[in-house]
Parts: sequence; C-alpha cells; structure tokens
Amino acid sequence: MTVTFDVSPAFTHRETLAGQLLARLRQAGPRAWLLLDPALRPPADGDALAGLLHACPWLAVPLPQVDPALHPLLVEFDLGQPEHLDWLQRSVEEAVTEAKPAQLAQGGGRRIGGWLSGHTTLEILARHLAGVCVQSRPDGRRTLLRWYDPAVLGAVPTLFEAHQQSVLLGPVQHWLYLEGAMQLAQFTHPGRATGQALRLSPAQWRDLDLLGAAHLALLALQQRDALPAPYATARTMALIALRRAQALGFADLQDLSLFATHALSVHPQFDHHPTVQACLARRQPGDYYGGLIADLNESDWQRIAAQSAPLTPLTPSS
Repeated sequence: MTVTFDVSPAFTHRETLAGQLLARLRQAGPRAWLLLDPALRPPADGDALAGLLHACPWLAVPLPQVDPALHPLLVEFDLGQPEHLDWLQRSVEEAVTEAKPAQLAQGGGRRIGGWLSGHTTLEILARHLAGVCVQSRPDGRRTLLRWYDPAVLGAVPTLFEAHQQSVLLGPVQHWLYLEGAMQLAQFTHPGRATGQALRLSPAQWRDLDLLGAAHLALLALQQRDALPAPYATARTMALIALRRAQALGFADLQDLSLFATHALSVHPQFDHHPTVQACLARRQPGDYYGGLIADLNESDWQRIAAQSAPLTPLTPSS
C-alpha cells in the first residue's frame, strides 16, 4: 500500500518535509537507508552530496551481469547521529530540486531513489535489492528494473499484487520517495509472506515498458501546470490509454507519449471519437500517430473533448 503526504508547491519548508520523513523512518528503528543512483551524477567534489560516502557507511548494490558503473548505492544513516541527520536533510533537498519539472525536462534524471526503513542490515538489504532489480522476461531475456527510480517505483502499488509487493520489499518495512514533484509517498510492506520470485505477468511487463511514455506525457503537462488529476491517478490514466495505443500498433516512444498527452489533456477516451477514429482508419504500415492526427487543429480538439462521453467520478476510464 501507499500513503501520500501533502507537500504541494505551496509547501516551502524543506526542513518540515525532512522532519516528516525522519518521523516515518524512526518508526521502524534507529537506522535508515538512502538509495542513490551515481550513474546520473556521482557525488563528487562540488556536488551537493559531496562527502556523503565519506561520512556514512555504504555499499554498492551488486546487480548481476550489470556494468558496475550502473550499480546503485545504498547509504546507511544512523538516525541518532547529528552528522547523519544533516546528510539526510541534504538528500531531501537534492530530491526536491531534481524532481522539479523544469529540471527533469533538461534531462537530469532523479538519482535519489528514496529512503528505506526496516529491521535489517546494510549488507542484507544490498543483497536483497540486487536480487529483485534484475528479472527475467517471459522470453528469457534478463532486464534491469530500476526500482530505485521513483518514476518506476511509484507505479508498483497499482500494478503489482500484494504478494509481489512483499517479494519486492523483502526486509524493507517502508520505502519513502517523492511522487511527482512535491509529494512524499510511502510504499509499505503489506505484511504477507514473501515468495521466491516476482514472477511478473506479460501484462505487467507491458505496463512497465510503457512507463517511459507515460512519464514523458506527465512531464509535458506538469510543465504547463495542466495535470488533470493527482499525479498517481494521472499516471494510471496515461497507462490505460497507452495500452490502447500499443494495441493499435504504435510503438515509438514520442508517438506513444503524444497519445497519452491527448488522453490526459483532451479526454481519456478521445480516440473513441469519430473524428479520431477516421484519422486512425487511414493508417498504413509505418505511419505514426502524430502524423495521422497532424491536420487536427485546436478547434477540432475542443470539439472532440466536448463531444466525448462524460466520465464517472470513480474511474479514469479504460
């Protein structure tokens, strides 16, 4: 399950956000762990997190058959040590800065993968994460799943069954991360017995593969302050639309992102409208969605939105 705490753009005191985070982490014990992706920006001299790896114990998560330069780092905080609390505060500041839409649009990415708590050790936790980050697809291909990217982790509670969440979290009681731009979300262990493997279904692999296009669409709308719903709800709406786009045969990342953007900004079922249906019916092998709808102007889109079926308030549509 997830719990989301309101830290909206009007929320300006990062110290209070760090205080909320610290209170949640301390519920599980005297230690907590930061997941850091050094492949994006190593914590070198001059960096906001320079000195972190000298001040706190850490281990690289030993991902099997993955370039060591891409291994995430797991940093341990003793929540009773003032110096460690200072580094926790700095990691929150970094997370808030890098999650801003304008920053993400520049391609910086998010290296703060969240803060973990639980009754475990640094070594056990590193081994567990190494075991769940590389998974086999139905065709046997091994794939790195970057759970330490909040853009991926945030989708897990809605895409995974409870027993799969248990396997993913393992010894972790709470995994806290920034959702969207300014929401502190908490992914909590469901408290059920863990299994031996995630065993993702083909449908779950499909949705994980579509997350990149979904987040491009969400980012485009965030930059215009035009998300139609809370971030997690909008992500679900985007994925529902992207399943239809993929079923239609569209596969290009930017093309899929445009389809999801229209689902979020025009109407969740915009592609059911006769005007859009007529555009899609002209598709020839190799045609892109963007090209098929290129002749539609703003008044066309307004008409499509106005004439599409009204939605019930309980569902983002399918």
